[in-house]
Amino acid sequence: MDLEKKTFLIILATLTVVAALAAVVADRLVLESFRTLERASAEEDLERLQTSIAGDLTDLERTARDWAHWDDAYAYVQGLDPDFEASNLVPNSFDANGLSLMVFLDADDRLVFGAAYDPSTGNLTDLPPRFAALDSAGPLLSHPDDFSSVAGLLGADGQAYLVASWPILTSTEQGPAVGTLLWARQLDLVGLSDQTRLALSIRPWEPADATELADGTEVTAVSRKALVGQTTLDDVTGTPTFVIEANFGRPIYRQGLNMMAYVLASAILMGGGLLVAMIVLLNTTVLSRLTRLTSRVESIGDDPRGRVEVSGSDEITRLSAEFNRLLDRLDRHQTKLEASNADLRHFAAVVSHDLQPPLSTIALNSAILREHNRGKLDAETMERLQRMESTALRMANHIRSILDYSRVSFEAELLQPVDLSATMAEVTEHLEERLQATQGRIEYTKLPTVQANPTQMVQLLQNLVANALKFHRPGIPPVVKVSSRTLDKGFVRLTVEDNGEGFDPADFERMRKPYIRLPGRGHEGHGLGLATADKIVERHHGRLWAESQPGGSRFHVDLPSAQ
Repeated sequence: MDLEKKTFLIILATLTVVAALAAVVADRLVLESFRTLERASAEEDLERLQTSIAGDLTDLERTARDWAHWDDAYAYVQGLDPDFEASNLVPNSFDANGLSLMVFLDADDRLVFGAAYDPSTGNLTDLPPRFAALDSAGPLLSHPDDFSSVAGLLGADGQAYLVASWPILTSTEQGPAVGTLLWARQLDLVGLSDQTRLALSIRPWEPADATELADGTEVTAVSRKALVGQTTLDDVTGTPTFVIEANFGRPIYRQGLNMMAYVLASAILMGGGLLVAMIVLLNTTVLSRLTRLTSRVESIGDDPRGRVEVSGSDEITRLSAEFNRLLDRLDRHQTKLEASNADLRHFAAVVSHDLQPPLSTIALNSAILREHNRGKLDAETMERLQRMESTALRMANHIRSILDYSRVSFEAELLQPVDLSATMAEVTEHLEERLQATQGRIEYTKLPTVQANPTQMVQLLQNLVANALKFHRPGIPPVVKVSSRTLDKGFVRLTVEDNGEGFDPADFERMRKPYIRLPGRGHEGHGLGLATADKIVERHHGRLWAESQPGGSRFHVDLPSAQ
């Protein structure tokens, strides 16, 4: 069905339904939409409340981490800094960080320091019983590892506390952890009320709430003027502990009452006139012309040199003219692009032919001079010859890297089934010298067969594995593991995993660009390895991304399967 017929039917059906429903619209139908709207608004406010609490918890967790990863705290829990307590564990520290209590435990979970803060007097007091004797197997002391925190809500003596617990490490986040730092901040309902502009109250969670608050949040109308919203707060173990209640007015509901008076009259008055006017005007000014334009555009698919008809002075006319100009620009750009690609291919060939031999000659002659004059020339001259040879070799390698990178775009797409297990065997052989130098090893299981360019698959895997070997941690032999799994829609995923120094995941987008080398990573290279790998994957309509953390990285590549 064409657009003209669809438009006529939609307008006719819509106006017919509006006219039919206008006679049966009742209070409940209209007001129910307003009730839904006010309920949604109240739920959004409760969600803002939860977000505000989560923000306070995040702030507490971030600040506690600064203290937990502090050389002075690291020494203090080991009994090596007797002045730490007098200098830092004072009322001002509690007040400045908005803390209700602070606890330091040693490596055996014994209490080193613990105190609560009374803001009304500005003095430190004893810990509440819940915090004075923490269970070593409890949630606050059960960290997944030395670099992870435990944070959440905790109830103590009928009060709700935001808590954050961190293992104590050095300022450079080195371990092992020598203890645990626990911070707690009493939930500030007054501050939350100011932030959310809601009248709030809190009560302990009760068994009956399991049914009434099955979804965690409930909004109930208590009168024609007031709503009550309730939302559950889970503690650090995920167990419901408290329920926060918020009171709302009902301005939206009152607006619904006012709108009811106008619904029926508006539908009756507008229905008849719109039906006639819309059908006539749309057909005359838009639909018939769009039909002709669509027919002409479809015909251009068989004749790229064709153009659409331009007549009139409205948006459809301008669209037709812009479409014609776009086709003209595409023709010109296509011609220029083909010429530019030919020039680039010629330039790459010239670079390969003219620059590689002189550099090889320089390197060879430097090596010959150095060997023939060993013991005859002074140390500085021998060093200069060595640098000359190394520079020439690096330049030759750089040119080869540039050519490899450019060749990916210009090389014809000669796709065929490629056994990646055989490819990995070839890559391992190419990298044998580097493996021996680093005492590293490459591990891989049976890899799939993909539909790809064989040469580019060698480049792809060799660049990823070589990078993994290059960026290994000092003193730790690199181990590179290559694995795969089958995805949906005819793709397979390769994963290259290493135990190297890792990188900041936020830098990955920069790393995949040519000539980008991250600061502080003192390794040789030209910044083209990952860029070449990325271009190969893109050319095969795949996807390349990475995950990293201290102690290793994983590069994932999705490629089309040969099946």
